[in-house]
Amino acid sequence: MESLATLNQSTARAMARLYDLLGEQHYLREGIVCGRRALALRNRATAPEKWAADQNNLGAYLGRLGERTGVVSYFDEAISALTQALEEGSEEKSFLSYARKKMNLGAAYFARGRRETGDSDLKEAARVFDEITVPKLREFNPHLYAALQSNRGSLFASLAQREIGVENLNKSLAALTEALDIRKKDTSPFGWAIAKVNHCSALIAFGERTGEVSLYQAAIDEAKDALQIIKRIHNPRIWSMAQANLGGAQVVVGLATRNENILKDAISNWPAPGLVDIRLSESRLHFELHGT
Repeated sequence: MESLATLNQSTARAMARLYDLLGEQHYLREGIVCGRRALALRNRATAPEKWAADQNNLGAYLGRLGERTGVVSYFDEAISALTQALEEGSEEKSFLSYARKKMNLGAAYFARGRRETGDSDLKEAARVFDEITVPKLREFNPHLYAALQSNRGSLFASLAQREIGVENLNKSLAALTEALDIRKKDTSPFGWAIAKVNHCSALIAFGERTGEVSLYQAAIDEAKDALQIIKRIHNPRIWSMAQANLGGAQVVVGLATRNENILKDAISNWPAPGLVDIRLSESRLHFELHGT
Protein backbone atom coordinates (compact mmCIF):
# COMPACT_ATOMS: atom_id res chain seq x y z
CA MET A 1 0.00 0.00 0.00
CA GLU A 2 2.82 2.39 0.86
CA SER A 3 4.51 1.88 -2.48
CA LEU A 4 1.23 2.50 -4.30
CA ALA A 5 0.69 5.66 -2.25
CA THR A 6 4.17 6.89 -3.16
CA LEU A 7 3.61 6.09 -6.83
CA ASN A 8 0.36 8.06 -6.88
CA GLN A 9 1.98 11.01 -5.13
CA SER A 10 4.86 10.99 -7.61
CA THR A 11 2.33 10.96 -10.46
CA ALA A 12 0.44 13.83 -8.84
CA ARG A 13 3.62 15.93 -8.62
CA ALA A 14 4.38 15.17 -12.26
CA MET A 15 0.89 16.31 -13.26
CA ALA A 16 1.34 19.53 -11.28
CA ARG A 17 4.66 20.11 -13.02
CA LEU A 18 3.03 19.62 -16.44
CA TYR A 19 0.36 22.13 -15.42
CA ASP A 20 3.05 24.65 -14.48
CA LEU A 21 4.80 24.13 -17.81
CA LEU A 22 1.81 23.92 -20.15
CA GLY A 23 -0.97 25.69 -18.25
CA GLU A 24 -3.55 23.02 -19.12
CA GLN A 25 -6.08 22.59 -16.33
CA HIS A 26 -6.71 18.88 -16.89
CA TYR A 27 -3.20 18.07 -15.65
CA LEU A 28 -3.94 19.74 -12.33
CA ARG A 29 -7.27 17.94 -11.98
CA GLU A 30 -5.56 14.62 -12.65
CA GLY A 31 -2.96 15.53 -10.05
CA ILE A 32 -5.72 16.05 -7.49
CA VAL A 33 -7.20 12.65 -8.30
CA CYS A 34 -3.80 11.01 -7.79
CA GLY A 35 -3.20 13.04 -4.62
CA ARG A 36 -6.49 11.90 -3.10
CA ARG A 37 -5.67 8.31 -4.06
CA ALA A 38 -2.27 8.58 -2.36
CA LEU A 39 -3.92 9.75 0.85
CA ALA A 40 -6.44 6.92 0.74
CA LEU A 41 -3.59 4.41 0.44
CA ARG A 42 -1.28 6.01 3.01
CA ASN A 43 -1.35 4.75 6.60
CA ARG A 44 -1.23 7.80 8.87
CA ALA A 45 -0.40 5.72 11.94
CA THR A 46 2.72 4.12 10.44
CA ALA A 47 3.84 6.94 8.12
CA PRO A 48 2.64 10.21 9.67
CA GLU A 49 5.22 12.45 7.99
CA LYS A 50 4.49 11.08 4.52
CA TRP A 51 0.77 11.37 5.21
CA ALA A 52 1.25 15.02 6.21
CA ALA A 53 3.31 15.64 3.07
CA ASP A 54 0.47 14.15 1.00
CA GLN A 55 -2.01 16.47 2.74
CA ASN A 56 0.25 19.45 2.07
CA ASN A 57 0.53 18.61 -1.61
CA LEU A 58 -3.20 18.02 -1.97
CA GLY A 59 -3.78 21.42 -0.38
CA ALA A 60 -1.33 22.97 -2.84
CA TYR A 61 -3.02 21.31 -5.83
CA LEU A 62 -6.46 22.46 -4.65
CA GLY A 63 -5.18 25.98 -4.02
CA ARG A 64 -3.78 26.19 -7.53
CA LEU A 65 -7.03 24.93 -9.04
CA GLY A 66 -8.98 27.44 -6.99
CA GLU A 67 -6.74 30.21 -8.30
CA ARG A 68 -7.28 29.00 -11.85
CA THR A 69 -11.06 28.55 -11.65
CA GLY A 70 -12.12 30.99 -8.95
CA VAL A 71 -14.20 28.25 -7.28
CA VAL A 72 -14.13 29.04 -3.55
CA SER A 73 -14.89 25.47 -2.44
CA TYR A 74 -11.41 24.45 -3.62
CA PHE A 75 -9.92 26.87 -1.11
CA ASP A 76 -12.16 25.44 1.62
CA GLU A 77 -10.81 21.97 0.83
CA ALA A 78 -7.24 23.28 0.64
CA ILE A 79 -7.51 24.90 4.08
CA SER A 80 -8.89 21.66 5.53
CA ALA A 81 -6.08 19.56 4.01
CA LEU A 82 -3.34 21.97 5.10
CA THR A 83 -4.73 22.28 8.63
CA GLN A 84 -4.60 18.49 8.90
CA ALA A 85 -1.07 18.45 7.50
CA LEU A 86 0.05 20.73 10.33
CA GLU A 87 -1.24 18.23 12.90
CA GLU A 88 1.79 16.05 12.17
CA GLY A 89 5.32 17.24 12.79
CA SER A 90 6.34 20.49 14.41
CA GLU A 91 8.45 23.58 13.82
CA GLU A 92 11.16 22.14 16.04
CA LYS A 93 11.21 18.75 14.31
CA SER A 94 11.31 19.95 10.71
CA PHE A 95 11.31 23.71 10.29
CA LEU A 96 11.25 23.75 6.47
CA SER A 97 8.36 21.26 6.25
CA TYR A 98 6.46 23.28 8.84
CA ALA A 99 7.16 26.55 7.02
CA ARG A 100 6.04 25.10 3.67
CA LYS A 101 2.72 23.96 5.14
CA LYS A 102 2.22 27.31 6.86
CA MET A 103 2.91 29.26 3.69
CA ASN A 104 0.43 27.17 1.74
CA LEU A 105 -2.18 27.59 4.46
CA GLY A 106 -1.69 31.35 4.43
CA ALA A 107 -1.94 31.39 0.64
CA ALA A 108 -5.22 29.45 0.76
CA TYR A 109 -6.70 31.87 3.32
CA PHE A 110 -5.51 34.79 1.21
CA ALA A 111 -6.92 33.37 -2.02
CA ARG A 112 -10.30 32.80 -0.41
CA GLY A 113 -10.24 36.12 1.41
CA ARG A 114 -9.64 38.30 -1.62
CA ARG A 115 -12.83 36.88 -3.13
CA GLU A 116 -14.89 37.89 -0.08
CA THR A 117 -16.11 41.24 1.18
CA GLY A 118 -14.90 40.72 4.74
CA ASP A 119 -11.26 40.80 5.79
CA SER A 120 -11.09 37.98 8.38
CA ASP A 121 -9.39 35.54 5.97
CA LEU A 122 -6.93 38.21 4.82
CA LYS A 123 -5.99 38.97 8.41
CA GLU A 124 -5.59 35.27 9.15
CA ALA A 125 -3.33 34.94 6.10
CA ALA A 126 -1.21 37.84 7.36
CA ARG A 127 -0.95 36.20 10.80
CA VAL A 128 0.12 32.87 9.30
CA PHE A 129 2.67 34.49 6.99
CA ASP A 130 4.13 36.58 9.81
CA GLU A 131 4.78 33.43 11.87
CA ILE A 132 7.33 32.19 9.33
CA THR A 133 8.76 35.50 8.12
CA VAL A 134 12.03 34.97 9.95
CA PRO A 135 15.73 35.18 8.91
CA LYS A 136 16.05 31.45 9.58
CA LEU A 137 13.81 30.64 6.59
CA ARG A 138 15.78 32.87 4.21
CA GLU A 139 19.00 31.24 5.38
CA PHE A 140 17.76 27.65 5.09
CA ASN A 141 15.67 27.93 1.90
CA PRO A 142 15.91 31.20 -0.08
CA HIS A 143 13.49 29.88 -2.74
CA LEU A 144 10.74 29.25 -0.18
CA TYR A 145 11.43 32.58 1.51
CA ALA A 146 11.13 34.40 -1.83
CA ALA A 147 7.81 32.66 -2.52
CA LEU A 148 6.61 33.72 0.92
CA GLN A 149 7.61 37.34 0.33
CA SER A 150 5.86 37.31 -3.03
CA ASN A 151 2.68 36.04 -1.36
CA ARG A 152 3.00 38.60 1.45
CA GLY A 153 3.46 41.39 -1.07
CA SER A 154 0.32 40.35 -2.90
CA LEU A 155 -1.59 40.06 0.37
CA PHE A 156 -0.65 43.57 1.49
CA ALA A 157 -1.65 44.88 -1.95
CA SER A 158 -5.10 43.33 -1.46
CA LEU A 159 -5.39 44.80 2.03
CA ALA A 160 -4.37 48.17 0.60
CA GLN A 161 -7.45 48.13 -1.64
CA ARG A 162 -9.53 48.24 1.54
CA GLU A 163 -7.76 51.20 3.14
CA ILE A 164 -7.29 54.89 2.36
CA GLY A 165 -3.63 55.32 3.27
CA VAL A 166 -0.48 53.73 1.89
CA GLU A 167 0.75 51.68 4.88
CA ASN A 168 -0.09 48.32 3.32
CA LEU A 169 1.15 49.45 -0.08
CA ASN A 170 4.53 50.25 1.46
CA LYS A 171 4.57 46.80 3.07
CA SER A 172 3.64 45.24 -0.27
CA LEU A 173 6.45 46.92 -2.16
CA ALA A 174 8.96 46.05 0.57
CA ALA A 175 8.02 42.35 0.50
CA LEU A 176 8.03 42.13 -3.30
CA THR A 177 11.36 43.94 -3.51
CA GLU A 178 12.82 41.40 -1.09
CA ALA A 179 11.50 38.57 -3.26
CA LEU A 180 13.23 40.11 -6.28
CA ASP A 181 16.46 40.42 -4.30
CA ILE A 182 16.49 36.61 -4.06
CA ARG A 183 15.01 35.45 -7.35
CA LYS A 184 17.30 35.93 -10.30
CA LYS A 185 16.54 35.58 -13.98
CA ASP A 186 19.40 33.19 -14.68
CA THR A 187 18.71 30.76 -11.80
CA SER A 188 14.91 30.94 -11.44
CA PRO A 189 13.50 32.56 -14.59
CA PHE A 190 9.83 31.74 -14.06
CA GLY A 191 9.88 32.65 -10.36
CA TRP A 192 11.71 35.86 -11.26
CA ALA A 193 9.06 36.68 -13.88
CA ILE A 194 6.20 36.03 -11.45
CA ALA A 195 7.86 38.31 -8.89
CA LYS A 196 8.15 40.95 -11.61
CA VAL A 197 4.43 40.66 -12.45
CA ASN A 198 3.41 40.96 -8.81
CA HIS A 199 5.78 43.89 -8.27
CA CYS A 200 4.32 45.56 -11.35
CA SER A 201 0.79 45.17 -9.95
CA ALA A 202 1.85 46.73 -6.65
CA LEU A 203 3.51 49.69 -8.40
CA ILE A 204 0.32 50.34 -10.37
CA ALA A 205 -1.75 50.17 -7.18
CA PHE A 206 0.62 52.65 -5.53
CA GLY A 207 0.42 54.89 -8.59
CA GLU A 208 -3.36 54.85 -8.47
CA ARG A 209 -3.22 55.94 -4.83
CA THR A 210 -0.55 58.65 -5.16
CA GLY A 211 -0.84 59.78 -8.79
CA GLU A 212 2.93 59.53 -9.30
CA VAL A 213 3.61 58.87 -12.99
CA SER A 214 7.10 57.53 -12.21
CA LEU A 215 5.49 54.53 -10.51
CA TYR A 216 3.67 53.66 -13.73
CA GLN A 217 6.90 53.98 -15.69
CA ALA A 218 8.57 51.58 -13.26
CA ALA A 219 5.58 49.23 -13.69
CA ILE A 220 6.09 49.28 -17.48
CA ASP A 221 9.71 48.21 -17.03
CA GLU A 222 8.70 45.37 -14.70
CA ALA A 223 6.00 44.10 -17.08
CA LYS A 224 8.39 44.13 -20.03
CA ASP A 225 10.94 42.17 -18.01
CA ALA A 226 8.34 39.56 -17.05
CA LEU A 227 7.14 39.16 -20.63
CA GLN A 228 10.62 38.09 -21.69
CA ILE A 229 9.88 34.82 -19.86
CA ILE A 230 6.11 34.44 -19.69
CA LYS A 231 4.54 33.28 -22.93
CA ARG A 232 0.86 33.25 -23.81
CA ILE A 233 0.87 29.65 -25.08
CA HIS A 234 2.16 28.23 -21.78
CA ASN A 235 0.73 30.61 -19.18
CA PRO A 236 -2.21 32.47 -20.77
CA ARG A 237 -3.61 33.86 -17.53
CA ILE A 238 -0.33 35.20 -16.17
CA TRP A 239 0.62 36.47 -19.63
CA SER A 240 -2.68 38.35 -19.81
CA MET A 241 -2.10 39.81 -16.36
CA ALA A 242 1.31 41.10 -17.43
CA GLN A 243 -0.05 42.45 -20.72
CA ALA A 244 -2.96 44.16 -18.98
CA ASN A 245 -0.60 45.76 -16.47
CA LEU A 246 1.70 46.87 -19.29
CA GLY A 247 -1.09 48.35 -21.38
CA GLY A 248 -2.76 50.05 -18.42
CA ALA A 249 0.48 51.63 -17.22
CA GLN A 250 1.34 52.78 -20.73
CA VAL A 251 -2.04 54.54 -21.03
CA VAL A 252 -1.32 56.55 -17.88
CA VAL A 253 2.24 57.44 -18.92
CA GLY A 254 1.20 58.18 -22.51
CA LEU A 255 -1.56 60.57 -21.43
CA ALA A 256 0.61 62.23 -18.77
CA THR A 257 3.47 62.84 -21.21
CA ARG A 258 1.27 63.31 -24.30
CA ASN A 259 3.30 60.66 -26.04
CA GLU A 260 1.34 59.16 -28.94
CA ASN A 261 3.81 56.33 -29.45
CA ILE A 262 3.34 55.07 -25.91
CA LEU A 263 -0.44 55.22 -26.34
CA LYS A 264 -0.17 53.21 -29.55
CA ASP A 265 1.94 50.65 -27.72
CA ALA A 266 -0.70 50.48 -25.01
CA ILE A 267 -3.39 49.59 -27.54
CA SER A 268 -1.25 46.88 -29.12
CA ASN A 269 -0.25 45.42 -25.75
CA TRP A 270 -3.72 45.17 -24.25
CA PRO A 271 -4.95 41.53 -24.17
CA ALA A 272 -7.74 40.49 -26.52
CA PRO A 273 -11.20 41.15 -25.00
CA GLY A 274 -12.62 38.07 -23.35
CA LEU A 275 -9.31 36.21 -23.20
CA VAL A 276 -9.40 36.19 -19.42
CA ASP A 277 -11.31 37.98 -16.70
CA ILE A 278 -8.45 39.90 -15.18
CA ARG A 279 -7.97 42.70 -12.66
CA LEU A 280 -4.89 44.88 -12.80
CA SER A 281 -4.24 44.35 -9.10
CA GLU A 282 -4.65 40.58 -9.16
CA SER A 283 -1.53 38.55 -8.51
CA ARG A 284 -0.35 35.00 -8.86
CA LEU A 285 0.08 33.07 -5.61
CA HIS A 286 2.74 30.49 -4.80
CA PHE A 287 1.78 27.06 -3.44
CA GLU A 288 4.79 24.88 -2.61
CA LEU A 289 4.89 21.07 -2.94
CA HIS A 290 6.68 18.73 -0.58
CA GLY A 291 9.28 16.56 -2.27
CA THR A 292 10.07 18.79 -5.27
